[in-house]
Amino acid sequence: GAAAVILAFWLLARQVSRSDRAATIATLGYGVLAWFTDFRAFAYPNKLSISFALLAIALLVSIAERPRRDSIVAAGIAGFVALTVHLASGEITLLSGGGILVMLVLVALGRRHAEDTRLAWLAARGVLVSLVLMVVLSLPTLYPRVAALVGSTVLGEDSFIWAGEQIVEGLPLGMRIVTPGGFDFGGAWLFWATAAVGIYMVYTLVKGEGHRTAAALPLVLMAHAITVVPPISTVALNFSSYMVARMVELLRFSPYIALAWSLGDLRPRFRLPARVLGGILLVVAIVTAIPYVRFTYVQGEGEERRGNVYSVQTAWDRDMRRQWGFTGIAMLREAVGDEYPIVAADPLVSYHLAGLADVAVVASLETHLPVFMDRDEVHQRYNDMERFFTLDVTQGERIEMLHRWDAEYVFVWRARLDSVELMEIFEAQPGFDLVVDTSSIALFKIDRQELFRERTEPLGGWD
Repeated sequence: GAAAVILAFWLLARQVSRSDRAATIATLGYGVLAWFTDFRAFAYPNKLSISFALLAIALLVSIAERPRRDSIVAAGIAGFVALTVHLASGEITLLSGGGILVMLVLVALGRRHAEDTRLAWLAARGVLVSLVLMVVLSLPTLYPRVAALVGSTVLGEDSFIWAGEQIVEGLPLGMRIVTPGGFDFGGAWLFWATAAVGIYMVYTLVKGEGHRTAAALPLVLMAHAITVVPPISTVALNFSSYMVARMVELLRFSPYIALAWSLGDLRPRFRLPARVLGGILLVVAIVTAIPYVRFTYVQGEGEERRGNVYSVQTAWDRDMRRQWGFTGIAMLREAVGDEYPIVAADPLVSYHLAGLADVAVVASLETHLPVFMDRDEVHQRYNDMERFFTLDVTQGERIEMLHRWDAEYVFVWRARLDSVELMEIFEAQPGFDLVVDTSSIALFKIDRQELFRERTEPLGGWD
């Protein structure tokens, strides 16, 4: 995953700069200063999909310069993959493509020569076709995923619960902005250094720079537009502060696209100012990011962290395989087999359990429940499993929950709240057979006949 993301970024930086050297310097900056050399999570879809997003954007930039059919189709396919692998990466692809399209339209309207105008409209058409192709190809999977967001905690002005003081309120007309450099962009200094390069790009574009600069400009200034330009930022934050924060996190590539452009192939009269601004940007990026590179390997207790929550060593210490025990997990896997039996477990525990054994779980974290399920069922599953492992629920209610979701096992992580009392209750319950018992975890197999033996009217659906 990391190799794919880094290679895709290099291709984008190369397309923006037309220089192998500039692309390599920018890519080193992106990997070290934007991701702090921490690529542990890059096999996950939310990170791996960034490579497809960057590849699609690189192709869109190439279309802006030279709209060829193969590039148009390739961009559409890459964008389709980004959209279907992870919605956030698809959103950043469409947002970037929309920005490039708008810039090309502005160039077409602003050029004086007919040939320049024709070429700009031709490039805009190519970008538009690619964007339409992405969406059309993605519709079968895109619609249910978008529909699942309606009414969820992802939407709304307070959906980003860690916004805290990062959103500036009290502006005229109810406008709202994000603190410059907030939402994990990299801080105010990096934010304004990137903006300085973007402003100079606008100047060069007015003075005759071509479609490459027009296409790179929204990639550099998009985070600024959605966070500190009040009409845009207000609408975006009111719609979903969570999505704005997610977009800004992905747009951490913006400073390094600005760096690639400033070090790239420009007209002679633009080179020196661009190099100076690029040098300042690089220094600011190094100074602001180096502490966080250190925190990739050192936990830095009490200090602000960016990137992954835990250092490499701390993450290893908190590895669920270590917390549950390798022997315990081996026993768990042997007990459940490979037929994916349904296991009742606390939602957070279920999130880990599903990745460590061949099981199906009644419910996981709300943000990771299947989109194809009825929303009421999703909430009931989650609420049932939340309540199942509390002490204010009767054992009769627990049995009803097990029946409702056809659970075959109950899993307990002993480190969780009330686990001692729950273990006593479960061990005393007929029909709960303890099949795995270690100092960290316990697994009960549900004996359905025993569990319902004393019921005068057994619940239907269980043999």
